[in-house]
Amino acid sequence: MDTIDIIIPTYNRATDSQQITLRKLPEYLRPHTFLVVRQEQVADYQPIADEYGCQIHALPEGSSGIAQARKQIAEWREGTRYWVVEDDITFRCVEWTPNPEKGTPYTESIPATEAQFRTAITEIHKFMDEGFTFGASHVANIPPKESGYDVCSRIWTNVFYSENLPVHDLDWGDSYGIMPEDFHVALQLYKAGHASIILHKFRSSPTSATNAPGGCSDYRTMESHNAGQQHLSDLHPTHVKVYEKIQTAGPWKNIPKKALRVQWKKAFQSSGKTLPEVPSWAKGNLS
Repeated sequence: MDTIDIIIPTYNRATDSQQITLRKLPEYLRPHTFLVVRQEQVADYQPIADEYGCQIHALPEGSSGIAQARKQIAEWREGTRYWVVEDDITFRCVEWTPNPEKGTPYTESIPATEAQFRTAITEIHKFMDEGFTFGASHVANIPPKESGYDVCSRIWTNVFYSENLPVHDLDWGDSYGIMPEDFHVALQLYKAGHASIILHKFRSSPTSATNAPGGCSDYRTMESHNAGQQHLSDLHPTHVKVYEKIQTAGPWKNIPKKALRVQWKKAFQSSGKTLPEVPSWAKGNLS
């Protein structure tokens, strides 16, 4: 199967130029794509949904914040397979060609083709068939593994879920304000023994600047960010440590920012299960 439902939560980004993910998805996936919006913004998003042939799913009245949206998406999609992606990314593939000038074993990534989308999604289904509950395409600023995959490691955003997701056993962080809710959910799943697969060959690349208009950026501040990082550490003290660094770029440049060190694999091992191996059929080649 080379299709999967693509779920794009989006807020205050109802123009064509702001819907980067939707524009970059291959055309064959558009009928399987849902823009998830607040009730009061359905009319704003309808023109772009009509233009691209995708669907709109309205969140319950009064919904607010990305954590609550992710929880409501999970309840809506319970028992199905789906992929939640941000509205401002492109998908790319790394070419595993030696690049001595940069001191890396790979060249710059290239935009994913339709054929690579089809291969990646087919593989995602196979991973789920073999017992992986969730996974993600790795973000572009993390060095990729040449094998093309990793298990039970960092989950940031752009997460796909299987029908085995224990929706009602999870705290989605929707009552905490700003917090890295994707980290929080992933750590709960790991500690309960649910394995993930991370795609290093097929990667997601954010295209918006930090705090670009729309989305969480309309209400996230450095203060709320730092409080959220600390709260995550308080919830998972064994596996999450906070440290401080000075932001070197973006609108928060030269401001102290809290960052995290997370023991992902140890969180999974704390469930008493052995780390799974990447299946032998997975070669990391999406050519």
